[in-house]
Amino acid sequence: RDETQASIARIKARWAEIGYSWWSLIELQTGQIIGAGAVQHLGHDRNNPLELGWRLRPDKWHMGFASEVATRMANFAFDDLRAQLLCAICHPDNVASARVMERLGMRYRSMETWHDMKTKVYEITGDEWWLRARRQAVA
Repeated sequence: RDETQASIARIKARWAEIGYSWWSLIELQTGQIIGAGAVQHLGHDRNNPLELGWRLRPDKWHMGFASEVATRMANFAFDDLRAQLLCAICHPDNVASARVMERLGMRYRSMETWHDMKTKVYEITGDEWWLRARRQAVA
């Protein structure tokens, strides 16, 4: 309980200080919390680009929620925060998350160490994001 309260306090402080951090993911149909998502700096260092991240309950995997929340968070990062570059990382074996990143239009950058583990890193620029959005609007 103490760890949870400390974590909530850290997240609230980040929102108050910089205007972004972790999000609660709530399924509209049921009102249940089904996971969490984050817009944060890669490696928690403000000199690094913004990173998207998400975690869902296993019973909500493969239902489109990850793509939906990642798209919403990317819009927030590019629209509201005016990010120039957005990254996302995943464990090399996490094929489902890599596919979400690819569906967002992100391209594979490299294998890198983040959060003390080897990860696949994907990225997209703000210009690429908006060009893709314009193409989809026309289609």
